[in-house]
Amino acid sequence: MRKEWGDGLTLTLFDDLIVAQPQIESFAFKNFSALKKSIPEKNFVEKTNKSTKSHHQRVSFAPFQLQLFTVMSGLNKVCTAIDTLNKTVGRVVAWLILATVLLSVFTAVGRKFAFGSNGFLEGQWYLFSAVFLLGAAYTLQADQHVRVDVLSKRWSAKTRASIDIAGHVLFLLPVAVGLAWLGWHDFIQVWQHNEMSADAGGLPRWPVKLLIPLGFVLLILQVISEIGKRLVILRHGERA
Repeated sequence: MRKEWGDGLTLTLFDDLIVAQPQIESFAFKNFSALKKSIPEKNFVEKTNKSTKSHHQRVSFAPFQLQLFTVMSGLNKVCTAIDTLNKTVGRVVAWLILATVLLSVFTAVGRKFAFGSNGFLEGQWYLFSAVFLLGAAYTLQADQHVRVDVLSKRWSAKTRASIDIAGHVLFLLPVAVGLAWLGWHDFIQVWQHNEMSADAGGLPRWPVKLLIPLGFVLLILQVISEIGKRLVILRHGERA
């Protein structure tokens, strides 16, 4: 944000960081003599020392503010990218619900005419698994998981953000990481052995096994995004 002051002085303001444009030198020189005449010598020296000390404190604090802004800006870009990815996956996966319904109808009709197959039945399970696992991250992003809001709705935004961060870091993130690792290990074993369904006409097992680590990786990414957004709330409060 830019703010115009008198005598052509322009200050660029950002949060607590103030950066003066080169015109400040001519402005300060022009007004220094008038300021010195209007204030007694002793008071002028005291005010000048206080002003200089305050200026040095702000200048020394400026690099930290700039670094913090850079980190928060990068975090915001990462969160936006993760949200976009999971929103896209969630909207695509939502159509699998319709596919599951149609496949269920087709399977039921097929049984009436004796052309059913275990592959059709297992296909329904696979589609349902995809909806559940791949849509979990989008559901978290939309805040549609079951919550008990009896107490949390009475708390401030920062308090809720602190509790969410603790829950994500201590519970959800470790569980998601563990299940993603176990799911990947299970998928590798099934893939190497080319495991098939035990039922006649069944489907290979590796596609549904792959959904487990893939779904939890998406969930891990979304947890990271949610933590980042809660950190922004802790810094900016309701403005976030």
